[in-house]
Amino acid sequence: MKIALAQIDPTVGDFDGNRAKILAGAARAREAGTRLAVFLPFGRRSPAARPSTPCPGLLS
Repeated sequence: MKIALAQIDPTVGDFDGNRAKILAGAARAREAGTRLAVFLPFGRRSPAARPSTPCPGLLS
């Protein structure tokens, strides 16, 4: 099984643009014959857009 590790440069607040970057990365991975594309967890939201504290109950 081929796995692609993908990295994008997300823009804070640009959800449509970030989504397009993810879909383009997935398409490139598919064209290369991979069965799974893995993106960084900040693919949809950049670190600057995330809350600085974890959600209550997240780790309980």
